[in-house]
Amino acid sequence: MPSKYSLTLFKEAEYELQEAFDHYQLELEGLGHRFLTAFENRVDFIAKYPLAFPVKYKGFRQARVSKTFPFVIIYTIEDSTVLIISVFHTSCNPKNWSNR
Repeated sequence: MPSKYSLTLFKEAEYELQEAFDHYQLELEGLGHRFLTAFENRVDFIAKYPLAFPVKYKGFRQARVSKTFPFVIIYTIEDSTVLIISVFHTSCNPKNWSNR
């Protein structure tokens, strides 16, 4: 197993990440940056240990961004690449990303 997997963020996931950042920045200056830091820390962990999080839906794994931020990272693994499919709020309907 490689020591660190490469990462690919789907365009939809990039958009969701930007939306979350913008929302938190509007809520409180600097909060968006804290969210991005938490996201980057979790993604770095996923890149090192992609099997650490459970399979939740049709072969996709799910990792919570942090205890502070109610977002999850939905991803799958292909060869030595982690494909991040979605970054979504836990109150959202999973059907919004499940067709990707």
